[in-house]
Amino acid sequence: MKHTLEQKTGRTPPPDRSSQTSGPPTGDPLIERVRVWLRTAADRKVVLRGVAYSVVVGAILVAINHGDAILGGRVDASRWVRIALTVLVPYCVSTASSVGAILEQRSNESAPDDHGTM
Repeated sequence: MKHTLEQKTGRTPPPDRSSQTSGPPTGDPLIERVRVWLRTAADRKVVLRGVAYSVVVGAILVAINHGDAILGGRVDASRWVRIALTVLVPYCVSTASSVGAILEQRSNESAPDDHGTM
């Protein structure tokens, strides 16, 4: 049986603004889902988590993939682009994973439990 924040703590949770749109409603469910996804991806905690993973994992990947060129002084414009992409990939993976987990959790919290009640 699922318990809500209000049942556990006696406090009313803040309103869920995930369904609010930043523009006029389009009526297109895909566009609404993309808006919710992007809004969730822009959440401060999601961004900070992505940056943290990007810095750590990105630095390791840059050292593995480009370390010899950096140490040898052979870094041209195309190498800088590849280095930037190397750092961007962990950010994207972390963000996509975080957003997916958050949206799944929201979906599970709004779904009826095993007894047909919310």
